[in-house]
Amino acid sequence: MMSLLKSWTVPALLLLAPLAPAGTPVILNTERVMDGTTVCHQQADGAALAKAGTLILEFKPGPEWFSTAAKEPQMLFQMGAQHWDPNSISLIHEPSGQLVAHFNGHGDAKSHSAIDGSTFKRNAFTRLALAWDGSGAVIFANGAKAAAWAPALPQALPGLAAFGSPANHPPGWSFRGVLKRCELRTEKLSDPELAAATFIDERVPPAATPPPYVTISGKTIQVGSAALELQIATDGSPVALYDRRAGRFLTTRWPGGSLWTVTSEAMPGGTPLDSSACPAVFERKTGPAGQPAAAWRYPFPGGKGAFLVEVWGERDGALCFRYGLDNGYDKPVDFVYFPSLAGIDKSPDGWVAQPHWNGTRKAMKDFQFMCWGGPGHLSMMFMGLQTGASTLLIYPDDPAGSVRFAIANDNNSGPDGIMNLTWQNRDSVRPGEKFRSATPFRLYALGDSGLKGMAEKYREWAVKQPWFVTWEQKRAAAPVIDRALNGVVKMVGYEGVGTADSNVFAPRDYKEKHLKNLSMDYAKFLTLADGIERLYQVKPAYRYDGWWGRFDSRYPEYFPVDKELGDFKAFIAANNRAGRLVYLHTNPIQWDGENASFDLKRMSYFNPGEPGGPQIWARNKLYFCSPNLVKDDEVAAEKRMLAYGVNGIFEDVIGCTTMLDFNPHAGYPYPARDSGTRALIALCRALKDAAPGVFRGTEGGEERRLSYYDAFMIGAGDSLEDVPLLGMVYGDCYANVTGIDGGGNGDNNVERARRLLFASVLGLDGRYEWATQYSPMAQMTFETQAIAKQVTGKRILDYKEQDGRCVTQWADAVVCANLGKESCPVFEVKGTSLGTIRVEGMVREAVVLILRDGSFVSWGCHRASVNGRELFALSGSDGLAAAYDGRRLALAVGMFPKFPECQAEVRIARANFKGRAVVRPDNATAKAVGSGTSWTLTLPAGKSVFLE
Repeated sequence: MMSLLKSWTVPALLLLAPLAPAGTPVILNTERVMDGTTVCHQQADGAALAKAGTLILEFKPGPEWFSTAAKEPQMLFQMGAQHWDPNSISLIHEPSGQLVAHFNGHGDAKSHSAIDGSTFKRNAFTRLALAWDGSGAVIFANGAKAAAWAPALPQALPGLAAFGSPANHPPGWSFRGVLKRCELRTEKLSDPELAAATFIDERVPPAATPPPYVTISGKTIQVGSAALELQIATDGSPVALYDRRAGRFLTTRWPGGSLWTVTSEAMPGGTPLDSSACPAVFERKTGPAGQPAAAWRYPFPGGKGAFLVEVWGERDGALCFRYGLDNGYDKPVDFVYFPSLAGIDKSPDGWVAQPHWNGTRKAMKDFQFMCWGGPGHLSMMFMGLQTGASTLLIYPDDPAGSVRFAIANDNNSGPDGIMNLTWQNRDSVRPGEKFRSATPFRLYALGDSGLKGMAEKYREWAVKQPWFVTWEQKRAAAPVIDRALNGVVKMVGYEGVGTADSNVFAPRDYKEKHLKNLSMDYAKFLTLADGIERLYQVKPAYRYDGWWGRFDSRYPEYFPVDKELGDFKAFIAANNRAGRLVYLHTNPIQWDGENASFDLKRMSYFNPGEPGGPQIWARNKLYFCSPNLVKDDEVAAEKRMLAYGVNGIFEDVIGCTTMLDFNPHAGYPYPARDSGTRALIALCRALKDAAPGVFRGTEGGEERRLSYYDAFMIGAGDSLEDVPLLGMVYGDCYANVTGIDGGGNGDNNVERARRLLFASVLGLDGRYEWATQYSPMAQMTFETQAIAKQVTGKRILDYKEQDGRCVTQWADAVVCANLGKESCPVFEVKGTSLGTIRVEGMVREAVVLILRDGSFVSWGCHRASVNGRELFALSGSDGLAAAYDGRRLALAVGMFPKFPECQAEVRIARANFKGRAVVRPDNATAKAVGSGTSWTLTLPAGKSVFLE
């Protein structure tokens, strides 16, 4: 191999490197300080490098590299006149923090790729390689692939190579820092060779000390529990994370060298500070339970305070992190990113999980970014990660519920890269304040236990919290809530105004004159409900929206009720006489800006000194309220509802709101942290106390609100990335009573399957044809719910998905669904709570629910067995829907929109049918031939058959 790098030149100083024999690379490994004027040029084989090459650099950037106030790029490598000219290759660090590799071919052919600035450490060397040929280009940094793309190769390159400066050396744009090693070759090294050439291993062997422990190995502090070891340098720079159960390092390197980052407008140029910019002082301490702890104090530049970190291991295997912050700046420190676990190596089948709504699990292949707020869209505050045989769980041990955002980010590192986990804490530390977090973050390594292990470990914490109240306890306190389990029908008095243009505000007088849309007054509601109950012989619950006038307007003034709807008191009384649960839509956390009572000073301030703007919904201006300031009005409204005899209330929005309120009139002891959460929970408590004994539901749902609501209205999602995490932790604490859409008309097979997997109460929308014209699909939805309600209020023990085949387990039930792209001839699952389940002939979007007592529901399945014994066999149509409760079978061609007549053959091992078959809605006798367990039935078109 030809040597390409022969000498360095510096103004006023000549640096010569000894020449290596031809065919071997020249490696310069003497440190060179680059001050912005240094010129390092060398003649190279441009023709060969235009076809293939490898550049290896080891360098330590100066402080300008990390400054967001920097105005100029810094050039690490260049061949060609300018990086925008044809036939050039360059490697440039931009002021944005990205390192960008540019390839310019002949004419307009160009390509580039970038790696994130968090790859680079302050005060530490980075080893980086850029390699290219006709098959592709890659960047490796510190032992791992950071980018890969198809380059636009030059036809030929000028023979001048520049290292740490531009090739034509104009003023500026030169690298500032230290260059330690430069190597240039006329071939592209393989990925393993690049990984080996760029790897800087700062790790030390894990300690053999009995846990929990704090030990020192050279300049490395090792903090360990029975499951994990964290390695941090004495100067506070994180080094590695080791999984003691799996016997392997979870991190190859820790990009950015940061365990924490803080931001404040008061910092110079608004530049965030992190642990790599503030060398720390190490100290041994004693943890909360007397165990050894490691502590670091990171002084801020200019004596502006300090960041404090404590880490210790606990006897249950947790590694705990706690922080403090002394704010010496003249403005708040609003954002604290801690703890930051960086550089976790991905595995090909790895994933990240967050409890967003019910739960989300995303594969780490080309993973980009995930961040949701909690409390709020995070129904629980934790993150989980699976890589190889290691399951990680991290959560704040924080019952009060400070506002935090959970962040998982791989910095575009690709499928073979790394994953970074961190929490954005909105603690808003005041000027002069010495803040200390009251509780730690807890990190666990749970072996290869996946979602199940993650949920069970978090539940150990959850059951000890003040909000933990079981569904059975709620049933005992308010028996009316049982009526929600027969299915839910959505009804609407006034419709929302506008569809595609619903986010365009229209004044009330315009809406009243031109957009008023009365859908279902009280008389029509009662007539429709009576008809549904007669037609389908069911007693569902009803959610009634828009019952007081304009839809989503007039909050919180629900009274007087619009006279066009009818007599409200008589309406409630009629439903109560009929034994119906009717729950009414309210919104206690938003205020209609057109109300005479509206006062901007009582609304939430999203930022200090700045009232929040309106949300436009259904053409109304709605403002988020400060909970403390509107509590009396909202409580009065719900007391008035209860006085009318209302037996159910649905409180919109409040269950999925992250309350970060800076309203100076709200009486908060501090404007962020947990103040908004406490105020919101206090409002939930006051509303529940105002309306005891009624059914209470909310949109979304969050763990701190569990004791105030019977039902969370959380949909089951529409993607295989959605998982029932909330049900795996708190499934025995609430009912999941359909999403906000009310359930549609029942013909969405995927939605039905997913809701059975998630133990959601099935629902239908009364505005569809099924409500007045008989539909076997609607009938079978109600029949399915009559059996599926046996798992409502029970905890999901496990959930698995592979290639669209999904399995949910409860103690006495299993649901299997085929949500893949093809039919599934055989679906067999071993080791479930019921044993081995085998389902045959599942069409796409099919689902089967099997209970321990032998009852079952099947949509689109032909045969099922439990532990080798046949449970049922159905034939005659792929669209058959069947529900068997142990004494009666309901059967229809109910899975597809058309319901043709067919002959169905039925065999149910535990049944002993008498042969009486009834057709609905006619209540006529159906043709049935057979005896005991086996029957042949005629299923009329558009009808259902019941076999007793």
